[in-house]
Amino acid sequence: MASIARRRWNPWKLQVGDVDGDGAPDFAVGVLKPTRYIPEPHTSVFFYTFDGRHLHKKWLGSTVGRPLVDFCLGPRDRGRGQTLWTLERTFGGKVAVRCLRWSGFGFSSVGSEKVLETAEKLVRYRGKIAVVVSGKPIRMDLGGLQ
Repeated sequence: MASIARRRWNPWKLQVGDVDGDGAPDFAVGVLKPTRYIPEPHTSVFFYTFDGRHLHKKWLGSTVGRPLVDFCLGPRDRGRGQTLWTLERTFGGKVAVRCLRWSGFGFSSVGSEKVLETAEKLVRYRGKIAVVVSGKPIRMDLGGLQ
């Protein structure tokens, strides 16, 4: 992971998938660092693509909308690339689970979001996305995507 994300970026998660459906691997790296538009360290997810020889920046977003708690790459979205699932802190202190799809330059929400009182992380569970609450995985279905 050191060659993808610099050590000073405090990488905390790595997932490999194909978010744009082009067949080339995309690397999703969770980082804790300041970004161009948010000067204090915060969690974010950066995407890189690999052409067989070199890594290339794909998307280095400052945020996905709200403070990011966790992310997970999900199943393919109706013949497109894999979905990006996020667990985000709401302004009221709860957590929201969202599903996003690659839109050519960044990500767009798909379906509705689910707001929960609390959650720990997102995981793949029996081929689906689950949110972990009190150590127990609960499968998610947002708008029929699962």
